[in-house]
Amino acid sequence: MMNQNEIEQLAQAMKNMTPAELQALTARVGPELMAKMQAALAQRDAVFEDAADEIVQGAEKHLRGED
Repeated sequence: MMNQNEIEQLAQAMKNMTPAELQALTARVGPELMAKMQAALAQRDAVFEDAADEIVQGAEKHLRGED
């Protein structure tokens, strides 16, 4: 069984795969593991988006002199 770090690394690699490659990977690893990899990627993307939003909001406040 893959650990969380391995799942996340593979999920990141999936971003560059074609639909045919993703389909082949799903057939190879099974739908359950594929779902875990996709969830790990989505979770990481959400964390990055939240962090980016906080940085932008902080910069905007700074520019308005609200900090």
